[in-house]
Amino acid sequence: MTQDLADIQLLRIDGMTCSHCEHSVTEALVALPEIAAVTADAAAGTARIEAVGALDLDRIDAAVTEAGYRLVR
Repeated sequence: MTQDLADIQLLRIDGMTCSHCEHSVTEALVALPEIAAVTADAAAGTARIEAVGALDLDRIDAAVTEAGYRLVR
């Protein structure tokens, strides 16, 4: 039995200030097929992502930007 291992990354996200922001970032990121789970934290300015497969930071950046926030690289 083969199981894909999740790649866990902590991303810095600028512009989140509240739970609505956390929800927006979470929705934007979980829409990407390689992202299995997201925990956004406005107070810390981070999003913890669990991904299966290769991460495309350009796609992640585009999704975060479209949601109205900024990925800090």
